[in-house]
Amino acid sequence: MKKTVSLLLFFGFVFLLSSSLFAASTLITKTAEVSFTGGEVSFSADLFYTTATATSASKISWDASTITLDSPNVDWQIANVYAVLHSTITTVVGNAKVYMYQDNKNAVGNYVATSSRTEGTESLPIAKYNGLVKSGSGGGENGYLAMSYRISTTTLDVSTYIIDPETTVEEIQYKNRYITDKSDGNYEVGAYSLVSDYNGFVVNVSSAVPPTPNYILPKNTNNTAYMYFGAGFKNIYAGTSYGTDKLIFELVTE
Repeated sequence: MKKTVSLLLFFGFVFLLSSSLFAASTLITKTAEVSFTGGEVSFSADLFYTTATATSASKISWDASTITLDSPNVDWQIANVYAVLHSTITTVVGNAKVYMYQDNKNAVGNYVATSSRTEGTESLPIAKYNGLVKSGSGGGENGYLAMSYRISTTTLDVSTYIIDPETTVEEIQYKNRYITDKSDGNYEVGAYSLVSDYNGFVVNVSSAVPPTPNYILPKNTNNTAYMYFGAGFKNIYAGTSYGTDKLIFELVTE
């Protein structure tokens, strides 16, 4: 990192007139400045199975055998794949930010969303296209399963962790967040899509209006965090499938 330091010192002269001690004076004003250049912006995300061997994975998946079929109640299940995130943002130049969001309307194949819900999720009412899309349905009122995620500084015990974003368990109540979709109006609203910036990884957002991010691993220098994914399964029938082809991490600079 280069540092450029400029500090200029000047002598000022005060002229005294015999008629009055402070009758006239000359003021000379100067400035002082220090500028720091350099810094780094980088980000990567890699998928691994939540097994002891942590072998690499090509997509996020769930164990279908653990999901209750034909249930009218939402059954939140944690995925058996997680992401390892590496982030270094050591400059404020460009206001670098990492967002994660979906783009289901612009997906291809069986999981494209052509119509939205009439309402969003409970705590994110603008979210109408987010989540896993029912194969061949185009979305619509009953064509989505909401998705959530959690960012942690350590790996989690997936056998016990509650990934439900509406949970009342106080110690994790605000740590699970819904995944938003780019077509849900302003998808960056309330920092719900923000993953990382110069201040660190976003662990949760506050309940203030508008919500503001709370950070972990401050001063983002070669930090590693772990992201876990969840989905809320409801009215699932044998022979169906749900998915998304457009779950995107985007590094944005101004």
